[in-house]
Amino acid sequence: MGYKNAIINALSYLPLGFLFKPFYSGEGTILFFHKVVKDKKNGPRIPLMAANEIEAGYLEKIIVHLRKKGYDIISLDAMNKRLSGFEKKDKKFVVFTFDDGYKDNLTLAYPIFKKYGVPFSIYVTNCFPNHTAQLWWYLLEDIVLENTEVSFLLGEEQKRYSSVTQREKEHTFEGIRNLLIKASPKQQQQLTHQLAEKYDKDLPGYVSRESLDWEEIKELSQDPLVDIGGHTMNHITLNKVAPEV
Repeated sequence: MGYKNAIINALSYLPLGFLFKPFYSGEGTILFFHKVVKDKKNGPRIPLMAANEIEAGYLEKIIVHLRKKGYDIISLDAMNKRLSGFEKKDKKFVVFTFDDGYKDNLTLAYPIFKKYGVPFSIYVTNCFPNHTAQLWWYLLEDIVLENTEVSFLLGEEQKRYSSVTQREKEHTFEGIRNLLIKASPKQQQQLTHQLAEKYDKDLPGYVSRESLDWEEIKELSQDPLVDIGGHTMNHITLNKVAPEV
């Protein structure tokens, strides 16, 4: 875990040119993101969670950097035309995409892309705007950061994780995260509800705060700069689902 955290923290401080240089050797690159934040939260965080976020100011710097270096920032449809040979360009291209359907894609990311006339895509998981998703990763981060021990029943086995020091909190988060990822959809749901009830967390509140709703998605879709795609119905771990489902 320490090795992963060191990489995550180091990447946040590297110059843009250094970050991009190794990846831009083919015809183009797809950059994918999840959450956009105004500023990184002060205080303790779980690095794996913080790594899932990009500051709005840094996102803008990326766009400015790419424009300065002469890259074409294009939509997925335009990328498909280039790769299919229907449209040839000498410049390398970059495509921006966002997964899941977080509200900040509208409130923070969209104004930046609009400012520069840059297209981007959002792959929406239906359970996000339906507000039926269980954002267990935010639930788990809060529980781990707020408690010195995290315990729960896994089947008939009592699980206990020490969560006193920052290092222990990171190990605890990763350990429980792995259990949730490896669980079946039903087991994941049961464990998530158990944790929310035991630690008095408003599970529906996470998705209502964090997710786009259908009206907001409709608003975004009306701008030709924005493409909306599908990212599963229920955000489940696909390798845990039987082929016939």
